[in-house]
Amino acid sequence: MEEYEIDLREIFLTLWRYKYLIIGIFLLAVIISALYSTYVLDPVFKAEAVLSISPYSSTVGGVRVVNLSLEGYRIFYTSPRVLQEMKLFIQEEKEEDEEISINSIRRRADVSLNAQENLLTVSYSSSDPQEAYRFLGEWIQIFREQSVDYILTENLQILDRLERVYRESEEAFLNSRAEYTAFEQEHSISLKKKRLEDLEIRYQSAASRLSDVERRIASNEAMLVYLEDRLAEEESHIDEVLQQLKKEMTEGEYASLRLLVGNLKEVNPIYVNLRGRINDIGSSLESAYEEQKILERSLQEFDERIDVLNREIATIEEEEEH
Repeated sequence: MEEYEIDLREIFLTLWRYKYLIIGIFLLAVIISALYSTYVLDPVFKAEAVLSISPYSSTVGGVRVVNLSLEGYRIFYTSPRVLQEMKLFIQEEKEEDEEISINSIRRRADVSLNAQENLLTVSYSSSDPQEAYRFLGEWIQIFREQSVDYILTENLQILDRLERVYRESEEAFLNSRAEYTAFEQEHSISLKKKRLEDLEIRYQSAASRLSDVERRIASNEAMLVYLEDRLAEEESHIDEVLQQLKKEMTEGEYASLRLLVGNLKEVNPIYVNLRGRINDIGSSLESAYEEQKILERSLQEFDERIDVLNREIATIEEEEEH
């Protein structure tokens, strides 16, 4: 692939030539942003609460009892059922005749989930800090009432169905188990040989995938070494250009140039491109290493299961001979 040589010296000198324009644009943007945020934007206050959630999940007789999972709690907080009650509360609180919609409430309300620690963070934003705090408290209270009512109603209906399902399924389960036991006794060795055949096919497929992953890893590792060597060469080239500029410029000009452009490597397209490709290959290698571990564990499990089935088949064949 053809690469174009970049004249870093010309880039640095151009930046130095237009330094006042660059600084002026930056200061103008800062001033405009400050004026806009001070005189145009209304201040926004956010009330926030962190709730500890203890969800449970239960299954009885193959029927899942209704309950809110962690994700379910997060979704239910902004459900129409809850926000409709919130809308009625806000309309009663507002003195002026202002139209309140569920979408406007949803824009002010935010819910985030920390699944690892079972924490739910809820917040409400408003231009009035007291209003934000009061509306957040009411929102939490409405959620508690609505979620309890939803779970109780749904579970009462499920318990009625559960009793019927249990009576019907118990007899069906006993009949199916008896039929399977009789079939397995009659065709035991055939079933085991079929399972062995399926396992060997899955083993070969996993082995082929592992071989492909290992080839991909080797190719990426070789490319990574090449790119790191190229990156080192480019860094050396940048250092040479800087040393040449340092000789041609006064100490003050050189210091100002370094301050203006910041990290000099980041203005070199070749350096940036090499660094990006190295990061991409590094991420690809991490994924490939993880896939390699998973496939190796799968092959080990297949080996163990194949060995067990071979021993069982050999035992049955010996018994049939006697």
